[in-house]
Amino acid sequence: MVIWKFKLAIRFTQSIMVPKGSTILSLAVQKDDLCIWALVDPDAGSECRTIQIFGTNEKIKDPLVGTKRLFIGTVIMSYFVWHVFELVDL
Repeated sequence: MVIWKFKLAIRFTQSIMVPKGSTILSLAVQKDDLCIWALVDPDAGSECRTIQIFGTNEKIKDPLVGTKRLFIGTVIMSYFVWHVFELVDL
C-alpha cells in the first residue's frame, strides 16, 4: 500500500480513476491545486470514482436514487470555500 495524490478540477461533478479499493484520506490545496490523497494498492485494477464540489451557500439537491454522498473535506482557495464529497452507491 502507498499514498497517492489526485488533482481535482474545480467543477460540480467529475470522475477520477483510482486503484480499486482505494481509501480517500484527506483533501487540501497544494500550490494552486485542489488535491485528495488516498491509500492505494498500486497493483489493484482501476475503478472510477465520482467527486462533487459545492461552494458555500450553493443549493445541494438530493443525490441520485441509490447513491449517497460521503464528505471528504472543506478547503479555502483564495476567496472561495469548497466542500468536497464522493458520490457512492448504496
